[in-house]
Amino acid sequence: KLWALAIMVLGFLGNFYAQKLLSGTIVDERQTPIPYAKIYVKNAADLRTLADENGYFEMRLLPGEYYLVATFTGYDDREVYVGMGDAEVQQNIQLLPTKIQDIESIEVSTKKTNPGRDIILEVVKRKDTINPWNHPHTVEVYTRATEKITREEKEEKDKKKKKDKDEENNDPTGIEDPFAQDRRADEQMDRNMNMVEVQLTRNYAPPKKVKEIREAYEERGKTRNLYYTTTVKSNFNFFENLLLLDDLHQTPISSPISGPGILSYKY
Repeated sequence: KLWALAIMVLGFLGNFYAQKLLSGTIVDERQTPIPYAKIYVKNAADLRTLADENGYFEMRLLPGEYYLVATFTGYDDREVYVGMGDAEVQQNIQLLPTKIQDIESIEVSTKKTNPGRDIILEVVKRKDTINPWNHPHTVEVYTRATEKITREEKEEKDKKKKKDKDEENNDPTGIEDPFAQDRRADEQMDRNMNMVEVQLTRNYAPPKKVKEIREAYEERGKTRNLYYTTTVKSNFNFFENLLLLDDLHQTPISSPISGPGILSYKY
């Protein structure tokens, strides 16, 4: 029995070391990595893997010839030939978005009519002509970034603050301050919320030139960690199939007004 077990172990190790590494990246039509795409060997269900958040994948295969299939929702399946020898192989695979005509033919098992989906289909059909990112433009922008703060204060401190406020609400003549309530509300907001409000004019020119002219700005509390107080960092171009928002998340996300988005979102 021990000899049989030893032979099985040696056979497994020999098979493992005979396998060679196949690696690559799954990208879209703009060479943007597609996260979590599925990759498998045709006619071999056990030989499959999943790309990571950067579209990178690895497989170990014995020397031979294989047909590799890559799939991702909203993109046409892609089949590529791979020949494995005695060396490692790198094979990138490009997926192209499913044509809008093919998306229209896909039955959606929700409602008989879905106005939202129909509208998005029409937008996707015309997005190349209505895409404002294809030409210079100027827009007015208003952003408001907030962060709520939860504070636990001791009862004694609360009583002291209340006493101080009551004293402030009255002047020496004993007349109540008519603006005391509004002032307390503002101070309470300052203690419980960090906030930035920005009004600006955004000038854009292809491919990635942005100039902001700030017209109004107000902040409360600590604003260092607040997100999206400027339009320069993140590129919210929903006319792309995948959105790359490096300062928000490392993984690209599907645009809701794209072929892949129609198959990924509910409208």
